[in-house]
Amino acid sequence: MVGLLLICVLALGVSAAAFETQIEPRDNWHDYTGELPADTGDVEVSTVKKAYTNNYFAVSCKSSRSGLGSVNVWTETGWGVNASSPNHPITANGIINNVNYTNKPSIQTEVTLNIDNNSVTSTTYPIEGRWSPY
Repeated sequence: MVGLLLICVLALGVSAAAFETQIEPRDNWHDYTGELPADTGDVEVSTVKKAYTNNYFAVSCKSSRSGLGSVNVWTETGWGVNASSPNHPITANGIINNVNYTNKPSIQTEVTLNIDNNSVTSTTYPIEGRWSPY
């Protein structure tokens, strides 16, 4: 009887842990690094699967080189189809921004984060940050 009770408690604990992992958006964050080209160039920095039904993605960006004020961020799904507007500027200060999808990808769709240097500069910028397609 004690053995049966122990098995039930363990099974309940494992199923609760599995359920929790499925509903924790904080686990869907991804770090990225890259090099942002000069002269308003863009770069695809990370591709991950969308895991949740949220109608937005979240992103932060910063550079170790001073002078990068803001960047445009957007997402794409397969074959370069935009899932959000490529004209969404965020300040490159490392603060997390929520950006709405214009064409929300479904769960398990691979989503690519793009970052664009929206200023004409003569230098490249090393960039880093975190993002989640949610």
